[in-house]
Amino acid sequence: MTVTTRGEDGAIRRSREDDAMLFDCPECGLPATVTTRGHLPSTAGPVEHVQVHCVTGHRFLGPAESLRVVLSPDPA
Repeated sequence: MTVTTRGEDGAIRRSREDDAMLFDCPECGLPATVTTRGHLPSTAGPVEHVQVHCVTGHRFLGPAESLRVVLSPDPA
């Protein structure tokens, strides 16, 4: 699986799953992988949003800052 993101310049980028972050699923707390990541406009400026899909099938789209990070890739 690849993670698809859209940069601020509008370009679509794809990365390998092992480069992705793991979050807690907001519904059940089990690990959830990021399937889409991007920025949406708000009155206070762009807000990073992620779409996650957990191991039990739950899906969530919301602000990245509202999710707890379980695993983050090591910086290169």
